Amino acid sequence: MKLTILGNNGPYPSAGGACSGYLIEHEDTKILLDCGNGVMSNLLKVCDVEALDAVILSHLHPDHISDLFVLRYTLSEKGRKIPVYAPNNPKEEYERLHYKNAYDIHPIEEHLQFNIGPLSISFCELQHVLQNFGICIEVEGKKFVYTGDMQYDEKIVDFAKDAHVLLIESGVLERDLQNNPPHLSARQACKFGNESNVKKLLLTHFHPKYRIDEFIIETINQYDGLLVMTQLMQTYKI
Repeated sequence: MKLTILGNNGPYPSAGGACSGYLIEHEDTKILLDCGNGVMSNLLKVCDVEALDAVILSHLHPDHISDLFVLRYTLSEKGRKIPVYAPNNPKEEYERLHYKNAYDIHPIEEHLQFNIGPLSISFCELQHVLQNFGICIEVEGKKFVYTGDMQYDEKIVDFAKDAHVLLIESGVLERDLQNNPPHLSARQACKFGNESNVKKLLLTHFHPKYRIDEFIIETINQYDGLLVMTQLMQTYKI
């Protein structure tokens, strides 16, 4: 498997940046995880939208889904219909995903499991403002986990156990935790990486108001494995 970072900001993009969007590829299978502001433009640098086998949405906040409402125009013009898997809560946001014949919408539930090509997909509901599901993708003994957005939730430890790569949000700094934000700090992300015994920890969902070195400083000596601050349009092997 390989992972390409199409967007790693939230809740809005930095100048020239993009919000959450991640392309997973294995052989001929391509899955888009989240589709926030600016993701479609970056996706087109990698592949045509018709090449996608599915889109999986962790949750329905705009910075994770907004470009889905643009992507559907292209698909409807080309007569291409693709599966979209998403939480069905909030109901009104879920219903907005339906547009002509662009998408085949499927609700995500806690214990849902299915295959897309050779890839095995499973989910775990993690605490956030809206219903949010962590996503696990496995193939040929490799395990990749993406958290979506989450606040402090110990469920991620078992779900991500022994993953080869954990793509985890770290949208805030330690000083923000006094306000009980619905996001993890970079240091909390490192804690969960250690407890999950993951081999590589990729931090994402950086708030544009912070410099990236502020996240780096908070992670010094906090994680025992390989720690990476994701970079836009960078590809990582899983």
